[in-house]
Amino acid sequence: MNRSFMHSRKFRYGSVSVALTALFIAAVIIVNVIFTALSTKFMWYIDMTSEELYTVSEATWAALEDVDKDIKIIFCSDPDTLESNEMLRIVYNTALQFEERMPNISVETINIINNPSSVQKYTMAGSTIKTYSVIVESGTEFRVLSVQAFYTYSDTTSETPWAYSGERKFVSTILSVTQAESPIACLTYTHGEKHYDYELLTLINDAGYVIQEIDLTREELPADCRLLVVFNPLTDFQVKDGISDISEIEKIDKFLDNNNAMMVFMNPNTPPLPNFEEYLEEWGVIVNREQVRDTENSVATDGYAIIGTYTDGDTLGASIHKELRTTRVVPPKTIFDNVAHITFADGYDATGYYNSNSVSRQISSVFTSSPTAQAYANGKPVSSATELEPYNLMTITCENQRIDNENFTEAYVVVCPSTEYAKAAMLQSNTYGNADLLYATFRSIGKEKVPADIARKPFAQVEIEGLTTADANTYTVVLTVIPPVVAFGLCLYVIIRRKYA
Repeated sequence: MNRSFMHSRKFRYGSVSVALTALFIAAVIIVNVIFTALSTKFMWYIDMTSEELYTVSEATWAALEDVDKDIKIIFCSDPDTLESNEMLRIVYNTALQFEERMPNISVETINIINNPSSVQKYTMAGSTIKTYSVIVESGTEFRVLSVQAFYTYSDTTSETPWAYSGERKFVSTILSVTQAESPIACLTYTHGEKHYDYELLTLINDAGYVIQEIDLTREELPADCRLLVVFNPLTDFQVKDGISDISEIEKIDKFLDNNNAMMVFMNPNTPPLPNFEEYLEEWGVIVNREQVRDTENSVATDGYAIIGTYTDGDTLGASIHKELRTTRVVPPKTIFDNVAHITFADGYDATGYYNSNSVSRQISSVFTSSPTAQAYANGKPVSSATELEPYNLMTITCENQRIDNENFTEAYVVVCPSTEYAKAAMLQSNTYGNADLLYATFRSIGKEKVPADIARKPFAQVEIEGLTTADANTYTVVLTVIPPVVAFGLCLYVIIRRKYA
């Protein structure tokens, strides 16, 4: 190369331009790497999503405020992998917020491909660990969850979630591993129960229970069972009748005498169950097989999917949904489709109170109809609700039984005369409050704190008419690649022009 050119003005300024450009690009890259690392470590993010996916709600913090045991949340992939996967990233972000806010919670990441022995103790317990697994551990207790468990799907076959339910899942799992024992919820299944919807099972599990089916003709209710669920039985419960010396009703009664709870779902089409209904009557509940209709307060044109009216005051029924009513600007609608109605049994006074020897019970409404509702039998109206006497659409009865001068037992029976109330379509809806109410009920009658306001976060549905997935991918690549290429080309053009100017 000509020495005179090496010392020429063109070469000097051209070289300086190239050097400055290279230094500037290097500086931008270094600053970006440092800032990205710091933002990840110290959670320097602004949540601009309409669903607030990256912001843990105050209801979640309130639900965990009494948890003081050490908790470890383990992700089975490197942070880079977690950040690159959309579903894992949201869950990971939630866990990091727990770690930042609560000193007793720590988050770890393990590459189980390179270090499979690090999760051996969990696999030895029978769990299957995948790269997308999340482990929540406290002491000797742990739960292994898949990333899908933190999302809500429209059905069991769907691969695309419609809402993020990670906060609720984390709360229920943390409460589960930090309590001495996880209570059991037993589900009867030998009376033709028309099946327990998977969404209802998920809700019971999220409320902190271990689910177990039970045959009361052959088994005793476990000592650590806290909740018995009876969903739309089609045949009656067995009693001692001279032929059988086994009584399912006696087992239920003994179970409830030990500070436990039962929840029953029926509907207008549930066949007569003399033994079981006689027992419910002892708890103040008579289920009338009349279908309630309200054309003025319904989400269906036929008037049979009616909107429940929240009770208020100082009653037990009102206390279950008090948080839902008081913490939201507009309480969510709860829908009772194909619902019968409940009247209080004889022996209970106008306030729903019953007292006999050492046993006292009080029944109260959780939801009622509006005064415009009517009850139908065989397609014809047979009665009408009033302002003073609306129909009872869900009730709870509390029993206090004296053991001695200082000790009492406390048991609950909740009855909902609508099986549709707990079906997947209702529980998955972000429009209705059925899931929140049942979740609050399961935790309330289980004597647990009720984080009823931890809501699912539905994903925004943004559609561009005529835009296919292939088109979206093409536009993404074009908008990602072309601007840097154009910028580089312009820089190169300027350098060349200046060099030969």
